[in-house]
Amino acid sequence: MTFVGGRRWVVGLVMVVLVWRPAVAAAQTPASTSAPPASAQPEKASDGLEQPPGLGALFKKYPTDLKRFWSKEDAVSLGIGGGVALLGHIWDDDLRNELTENPGLNDVLKPGNTYGAFYLQTGLAFGTYVLGRAAGRPHLAAVSADVVRAQFLSQTYAQLLKVSVRRERPDGSRYSFPSGHAASAFTTASVLQHHYGYKIGIPAYTLAAYVAAARISDNKHYLSDVIFGAAIGFASGHTVMRGHGKHAMEVRPVPTRGGAALFVTIGPARARGGRL
Repeated sequence: MTFVGGRRWVVGLVMVVLVWRPAVAAAQTPASTSAPPASAQPEKASDGLEQPPGLGALFKKYPTDLKRFWSKEDAVSLGIGGGVALLGHIWDDDLRNELTENPGLNDVLKPGNTYGAFYLQTGLAFGTYVLGRAAGRPHLAAVSADVVRAQFLSQTYAQLLKVSVRRERPDGSRYSFPSGHAASAFTTASVLQHHYGYKIGIPAYTLAAYVAAARISDNKHYLSDVIFGAAIGFASGHTVMRGHGKHAMEVRPVPTRGGAALFVTIGPARARGGRL
C-alpha cells in the first residue's frame, strides 16, 4: 500500500490462507460426542428441506443468541480481531488520508456506504425471507432468517461498544469505534459462507471489505474501527450458524518466520450427533 508524502509503505497486516477441506477429510475427523442444543438445529420439513422459522420463533432466539455470542470460538475471533485492530491503529491516519484525498476512488467506493447500512442489510434479508416463504422456497427463507438474526446480534454489540467507547470519528462526530457498517456487511458474509461455502463466501467477504474501505474513504471511520467491526460481524454470523449450515469456517493463529498469520479453514461442517 503506497501512501503520499515521499514514503512508500508496504504493510502486511494479515496473511490469510483459504483451504477447502474435502468431505473425505472431514469424515475422518471424529464426531463430537455431544449434540448441539436443539435450538441450534435447523428444523426439517416433511420433504426433507430446511424449514424456516416463523416470525415469533425468529425473534424468540434473540436472547439465546446474545448469550451464545460469548463462546470460546467467538472469543478467539474477537481476540484476533482486537489484536489486528490494535496493529491497524498504527496506520489509521495514513490510510484515511490516502483514501479521502483520492476523488476518483471516493466515487468508486461511495455505494458501499449504502450497501453496508444495517437497515438495508436487514431489510433485504427480511424481504427475501418473506418472499422465500411465499414462493415455497424454505431454504432461501431459512438463510434469510439466519441473516436477520445475526444482524440484530451484531448491531446490539456494535452499538453498545460505540456508546461505551465514544471514539471521535475522523470527521469530528462521535461513535467511531467499531464500524456498524463493517459489522453488518461481514455478518451477512459470515452467514452466507456457512450456508453456501467459499463460492459465495469469498465474493461476500470481498463485498464486505469494499464496505469497510468505503467507510474509511467517506471519512467516517479509521482502519481499526472497520477491522473490529468486521470481527463482530464474523463472530455474530458464527454464533447464529453454530450447529447447522453446510459449511464451517475455522480461524486460528499460526506462527510464521518473523511473525504470525491467520489460518482460515473453509470446509463442510462436521457432523455432530449424526447430523450436519
